[in-house]
Amino acid sequence: MVSNNFCVVIPTLNEESTIVSLVEFLQFNYCQVFVVDDNSKDNTRDLAYNSGAYVVHNQERLGLNKSLWKGFNLAIHYEYDYVVTLDAGGSHDPHQLFPMLELMNDNDLVIGSRFLPFSNYDNDQGKWYRPYASQLAAKLCNLAQHRSNFTDWTSGFRVYRSTLLQSLKQFNYNAKMHPVQIELLGRSNQLGAKIVEYPISYVAGKSSFNWSVANEAFKIWLQVLNHYPARPKVIESELI
Repeated sequence: MVSNNFCVVIPTLNEESTIVSLVEFLQFNYCQVFVVDDNSKDNTRDLAYNSGAYVVHNQERLGLNKSLWKGFNLAIHYEYDYVVTLDAGGSHDPHQLFPMLELMNDNDLVIGSRFLPFSNYDNDQGKWYRPYASQLAAKLCNLAQHRSNFTDWTSGFRVYRSTLLQSLKQFNYNAKMHPVQIELLGRSNQLGAKIVEYPISYVAGKSSFNWSVANEAFKIWLQVLNHYPARPKVIESELI
């Protein structure tokens, strides 16, 4: 049985319509919730706080990368063993974090994949090209980092071992938005972390994808191609 000493980090931006039900579900299941709000213009922060979350307010828009690391650093500071990240807008089913946590007995990182057998991708409300773009990104990243074979490099539904996050702090992360997920997975693989994927149900919602994000993703892909050797031999204590 995996340790129950875990927390959930939720980056938010204008998620007042969904944040209450998510935080209340997690609170009901005895999850410590860290909401890192990227200067929302609606009532996301107040609603999250009143629902029981620990809320961090970015005074200006910082992006997903810095928001995630604010949450990660809180989790490390409070000595949680595992850190879950998921979407605030209803795309991820929070019930699925529990079977993902069970996989942490033998792994350092669990990726909630939208593209494994038995995964479900509901794209009724999303742009038609989104799943194809994500699958193409995964194939390109696997080519860039030799011996990688992940189906979903850009998934934000993840469980990290805290000791892995401590090791990941040694690197600089250049992405501002969602391509940071590529950096985090690539660096984890470079460290020799034990990584598995778990099939999830995903509901596509509003997308932050634009040409700026696409350009950022291309730059990160070049970075992976040139600077992320996969799975070197490492001493086990390096992940401690």
